[in-house]
Amino acid sequence: MKLRWPHGLAAVVLLIGAAAAAVFCVFEFEIVQRWVRNSLVQQLEARTGARVELGGFHLHALRMRAELDNLTLHGLETAADPPLFHADRVQAGITVLSFLHREFKVDDLVVDRPQLAVRFEKNGHSNLPTPKIKPAAGSNWQQTLFNLRIARLELRDGSATINDRRIPLEIKGQNLAFLLQYVMPPDGKDAYVGNLSWNQVELDLKRDVPLRFDLSTKFELHRDSFELNELVWKSLHSELNLRAELPSFEHADWNFHYRGRLSLEDIRKIFREPLTPDLIADFSGDARYASSDWSGSGYFKGYDVKMPYDWFHATNIETTGNYKIAKRKLVVENLAIRALEGSLDGRLEMKTPLASKESNFMTLTNFLAYQAWYEDCC
Repeated sequence: MKLRWPHGLAAVVLLIGAAAAAVFCVFEFEIVQRWVRNSLVQQLEARTGARVELGGFHLHALRMRAELDNLTLHGLETAADPPLFHADRVQAGITVLSFLHREFKVDDLVVDRPQLAVRFEKNGHSNLPTPKIKPAAGSNWQQTLFNLRIARLELRDGSATINDRRIPLEIKGQNLAFLLQYVMPPDGKDAYVGNLSWNQVELDLKRDVPLRFDLSTKFELHRDSFELNELVWKSLHSELNLRAELPSFEHADWNFHYRGRLSLEDIRKIFREPLTPDLIADFSGDARYASSDWSGSGYFKGYDVKMPYDWFHATNIETTGNYKIAKRKLVVENLAIRALEGSLDGRLEMKTPLASKESNFMTLTNFLAYQAWYEDCC
């Protein structure tokens, strides 16, 4: 007995197969590749205001992956200056959530050799372009430029240059959320307002163990100033909460407000320094960077100090004090140390050249431990 398919069912199956083949061919044909590429360039130019150049582009329909070669965004820099942004290669894996509402998520984004170059002049001008949008006159208006959620982001062998300071970028992490808006209030003082959160981030420190942390931040970038409204940085056992303001690009004078906790266990693991003692330090204060010099004041409390040395392995050491930093000198007026059932109260002064701040901290820790031991024993 032969089993026969109904003619209607066979037609439906053939129709679905033909539609699937047609969709695959459409996405792989050059005409659609060119349309998607042009649409991407237009969106980038409209949302950033930059002039976009794109080399190779290919969209893999079955794997839902896009590959971009030689992506360049030109801001307001001169022809002799490097572009605002360039990447040798960008690879993205995409999951479509809704074709109808154009909703999708980025599963992974890998950027090879990203180069960011931002320059701020003393008169407030910069190479940052203005988005190609026209707000209504006299209104409080804002436009969402980017609202990204990326499951995995990796930046390989890149750098960010802000004026003449270069920061290497070799970093990866999970679950990045980035919201960037362009705001135009009635007074015309436009600004970029951003929110960013990033989890399980790994920063490659070359010779040291990768630094792992979670990060969240809120910021406002104005034409002539910058505000870091909030930055929360959490590592293994350490945490930093920071606010910062740069009132004017004309003068590189920064104001900082901070509080946090530092565990030397993290320092020992990251920098592979087995002789680093254990210490937990809670601290808070204000700082200022002006005329290439640091100044500030605050309070600290160090506890759970443990010395791992053969010649000195005391535990349960505590120290507190209020400190001031000015003209490359650290002064603790009311230094207090409790250790070995003894105590030491006094005043501490030490030079603090930035190039040797870690060695100074180690010297201070050992000095405090020795003084407490001497007070009790001698």
